[in-house]
Amino acid sequence: MRFFTLFVVSFVLLSCTENRMKHFKNPNKYDRLGNGYSVLNDEIYYKESVPSYSSYMPRPEKTNISFESFTNLGYRYAKDFENIYYKGQTLLSADYKSFSVIQIGEEFPTLPKEDFHEITSPINMDDQQSLKSVKMDMMPFKKQSLIIVLEYYAIDKFRVYYGSEVISNADPSTFKLLSLLYSKDENHVFYKGKSIPDADPATFKLISVYLARDKKHIYFDAEIISDNPTTFRIINETYAADIENVWFGYNFLVKPTLHVLLVEYPSDFEVISEFYSKDSENIYFRDSKIESVNVKHFQLLGGFWSKDDQHIFLFDKVCEEADYKTFEVVADGARDKNRVYDKNYRIRD
Repeated sequence: MRFFTLFVVSFVLLSCTENRMKHFKNPNKYDRLGNGYSVLNDEIYYKESVPSYSSYMPRPEKTNISFESFTNLGYRYAKDFENIYYKGQTLLSADYKSFSVIQIGEEFPTLPKEDFHEITSPINMDDQQSLKSVKMDMMPFKKQSLIIVLEYYAIDKFRVYYGSEVISNADPSTFKLLSLLYSKDENHVFYKGKSIPDADPATFKLISVYLARDKKHIYFDAEIISDNPTTFRIINETYAADIENVWFGYNFLVKPTLHVLLVEYPSDFEVISEFYSKDSENIYFRDSKIESVNVKHFQLLGGFWSKDDQHIFLFDKVCEEADYKTFEVVADGARDKNRVYDKNYRIRD
């Protein structure tokens, strides 16, 4: 009987040990707690999230968080009975009793509809015909409320946090989130937790994800791009302009792609199509001037083909191989008497 009991106990202990080892060796055995946190054998781990296309696959890192009192606060924040954590690391400066994650959602942007019309006068949001050439999913304002879940921000009675970093000079009592990127308090405007010099919080408003304005400036990706907010206008999702400059950036309303287009005569600037524009003396493709073009005779042929009275152009360059008199754009590309061009603008054998 004694021998049988020892055998059973030994078998159970061996089985538990083997199961525990398997549990450690197989990352699929982690029990997910959400927000990057997981538990294995009563110990809390944190695993950094990476884009799906990334070849780097981080492994869960063990933390000092107590499993018994673990609380998932959301947006990579957590706590136990003693500390506050961000991405598994202790936030030493956090005030435990008053700490909370800012989890508000709000209509985005916070720009009133009438102000939006004023600054984007070429686009009438109530005119369906005007919107046919504009991708609605690229517009910064929709008639239905777009709810944005705000991440990475937290607050206690002493400080405001962007991730694990304390936002310098931020006043918790007046702090307000404007978007995932922009925030402000009574005296400052912040972008990704950093103060924007010279920004006026009283008049600061969002235009789109990266674009904002106050009474003195237009900002893009937190940089001042214009000192003429009263003349600044969004022409479409590719171009913007004020009285002195023109900017180009494909889908700039939702992507950080906007930069100055070197237009010689900005007061005469016109958009021809999504990627083509002109002033009184020049034709532009995207952000490049097309050389050797006769503006008065310029016309689009389809795709990225165009011509004037002497040349065939592909993108922003003269297509030297093209025979001007017989060149034509067809459904599957283009052709002339000497060559056929496929849809990728390559000469087909």
